[in-house]
Amino acid sequence: MKQIRIFLLALPGLLLGYLSVLGIPGDAEPWFWLVLGLIQGTVLIWFFSEKILIHAFFTGLLTGIFHFLLISLLMETYLLNNPDAAQTWTETAGEQIPEGFVLFTGLVISALYGSALALLSWGIAKFKNSTPAG
Repeated sequence: MKQIRIFLLALPGLLLGYLSVLGIPGDAEPWFWLVLGLIQGTVLIWFFSEKILIHAFFTGLLTGIFHFLLISLLMETYLLNNPDAAQTWTETAGEQIPEGFVLFTGLVISALYGSALALLSWGIAKFKNSTPAG
């Protein structure tokens, strides 16, 4: 049952991946990730009372994997809708399409997002369980 919850909580990664493929502005994407992290962190402490760090890490990891997997599957469309990324890639790697590179770096970034989500969830849980002074 816990795996299903983690899977469902990670599905918004597909939505963010699709928005990236459509070409959302690069300066707006971090805000989407921040809002998603706050929502996921809050929901995680409702679903998991124990081992919040490991559940949050795997949720974040899977969210990132979904995100980058969708981008790599739709790479040509991504490059068409994101001309800055296409230009940067062309300058550094030529005409070679970067699916493998996106998958590899996506795993690293997904692990970082999972770690950040784990710390954020832990912080939300501590804040929720703290009692006000007085």
